Amino acid sequence: MPTYKVRAVSQGGKTVTVRHEAASEEEVSTQLAGRGLTLARVLSVAQAGRAARKNWTVARRPLINFTEKLQILYAAGVPLVESLHEIERGVRDPRMLAIATRVRREVEEGKNLSEALELFPRAFPEAYRAAVHAGEQSGALEVVLQRLNAQIEWEQGIRSSVRQALIYPAFLLAAVGGLVVFLFTFLLPRLMKVFIESKIDLPGPTKVVVAISTFVQSRGLPLLALLVVLVVALVAARRFERGRRAIDLVLLNLPLIGPLLRKVASARFIATLKTLHDAGTPILSALLLSRDAAANACLAADIDHVIARLEDGVPLAQAMAESRHVETLVPKMIAIGEKSGALGEALEHVVQLYDREVQAGTKRLISCAEPAILLLSGCIVGFVVFATVLPLFRLFGAIKK
Repeated sequence: MPTYKVRAVSQGGKTVTVRHEAASEEEVSTQLAGRGLTLARVLSVAQAGRAARKNWTVARRPLINFTEKLQILYAAGVPLVESLHEIERGVRDPRMLAIATRVRREVEEGKNLSEALELFPRAFPEAYRAAVHAGEQSGALEVVLQRLNAQIEWEQGIRSSVRQALIYPAFLLAAVGGLVVFLFTFLLPRLMKVFIESKIDLPGPTKVVVAISTFVQSRGLPLLALLVVLVVALVAARRFERGRRAIDLVLLNLPLIGPLLRKVASARFIATLKTLHDAGTPILSALLLSRDAAANACLAADIDHVIARLEDGVPLAQAMAESRHVETLVPKMIAIGEKSGALGEALEHVVQLYDREVQAGTKRLISCAEPAILLLSGCIVGFVVFATVLPLFRLFGAIKK
């Protein structure tokens, strides 16, 4: 008798999830109704397992290790099933182990590797699966796996460098913010209480600080709530196409940050396009898959326009030159590649160039951000200290008199 995973609602409105054995879904509904439960959702255990697997994600490092080992073993002439079995023995990540085991079983049953990877669409992105499929069709799976591994490692290197570069400015900004909050909510109110009780005439800067401190104390919680609502709204907005495009458009037009983000998005797009092109994927399909790899809604909209222009018979370089958010070097290099018949090599040059430029741009951004944060924090703390010391002189003068 099959087992079902059931979600039901009790008469009191409480949601429960149970496993239930029955001959059919109709029998499940009837039996639950006899227990005072209203059926909300029912899946067989097998269906529930497949639904869960579709949502599985893995970190970049396990994916890199999986791709690298598979490429090395396959290049050494080890059959695909044995390669996957060998990978299982060395996997330490529990989820990646379950994925590798399932992929190996599917391949043993006669499926292609790309078909087996489709069971885990979030663990293996669509562009990854498309490149593997193209490699299988062209007989160049070894080369495709090597290029995929190089691309994933490159993307991981870019993310790591940006993340590490932002750690110190973020820590510094958090420390300064904490200090300012401490001054305005704890220290200053106590000092200002002494000044007010002494009935001395407060200087202008001190009045400003007192006004800010009073406002923060009286409106602090509503401001914090507003900030939380704003963050939640931004996160929710990114779930919709228009919201993502509006946010990305603002970010791309920011000074210093905008040009760097444009380079990162263009580099991701070109790296994925190169991998798919070298694997033998048709250019329209490669563009469609690469647009999502850019992780930028504005650039994705431009690529949609490029695809439409290609369908009208416009050359790729000309269509790409009409884009507003792709780096200007990209269509130029594509034009050179189209003329020479070496589009893959031209794209490789672009990837290498942007790899260096993203690294250099990140360093420039951090070199500007650190002194700016220090200067801003110094001005804020200096103004607060100055505004606090001024009444002290008047208080001491009043005591001497």
